Amino acid sequence: MSTKKVHNPMTTTASPGSKVSSPGKQPSPQARAAARRYATVLALIATLGPFFYGFEGMVLNGAIKAVGSEFHLGELAKGVAGSAGIIGGLIGAVLAGRISDKIGRKTTLMWVGPFLAFEAICGVFSPMLGSYGYPFLLLCRVIGGIGFGAATTVAPGYVAEIAPADIRGRLLHHLHHLHPRVAPLPGLGGPPRGGREDPRQGHGRARPRRPRPGHRRLHGRRRRR
Repeated sequence: MSTKKVHNPMTTTASPGSKVSSPGKQPSPQARAAARRYATVLALIATLGPFFYGFEGMVLNGAIKAVGSEFHLGELAKGVAGSAGIIGGLIGAVLAGRISDKIGRKTTLMWVGPFLAFEAICGVFSPMLGSYGYPFLLLCRVIGGIGFGAATTVAPGYVAEIAPADIRGRLLHHLHHLHPRVAPLPGLGGPPRGGREDPRQGHGRARPRRPRPGHRRLHGRRRRR
């Protein structure tokens, strides 16, 4: 009577020269704390993506009148200038996912900086280009929009990759809720109260209203009393 040897899938035999993976040691509490701090700092840096999203979307809204007078634009041209950054953000958000899968999310985020720097630095010279100034301004805004669109898309995935498992959900939760709170911050800047400056130097605050004559008399009588 012959007996066959039955292979048990629960047991594995290592062939000569092969490496058998063994469970590694658990990280020390100091290493865990350092990993948490590192992930938290990177998550805060990744929050700059929503900040640039708000900066791109709101900074030109306060200066659109000055831009229109500088380039002699109509209403349609001013609308195109205001929405060019959002169009670039759409392009960046669509392309960033596939690019980050190929070259990595960290590398993709590192390439976001030059896009934003190009818009901030080169866009200043658009009034000096004459008839080419307005198309160059649109180009700068589209390139900057690609940068913040890519940053907004890739940053949550990068935080999920580098964050430890016990705080990963918490960091992504905070990153998700910081987006609508950080984006409007650039719109809070503006000229000081009591005067009106060039709208290209700030926005977000309206011109102070002049008191009406009746309102002034009413307050004057109250003060005399």
